[in-house]
Amino acid sequence: MNSQEIEEISGQLSKPVKWHIPDFIKTEHATHLVVQQQGSEFILLFLNCKCLFFQGQKRNSLKLIKSYLITKPNVLLKLF
Repeated sequence: MNSQEIEEISGQLSKPVKWHIPDFIKTEHATHLVVQQQGSEFILLFLNCKCLFFQGQKRNSLKLIKSYLITKPNVLLKLF
């Protein structure tokens, strides 16, 4: 067989897929999605970022918010 015949036959072959998803996989819920484009490719980043909730007087809340310099989200999944 030459390469052209192999390509024609492989294009006609199809197999059913039996998906097996085990019960022990930990489910994560993403709070943010970031899409980055590099040429003709895309990278999808699914992130979980804990939001800070403050209650009480606004003045005290603003002081606390300003004291947090950076929020550090966790990357749950990166797709290319």
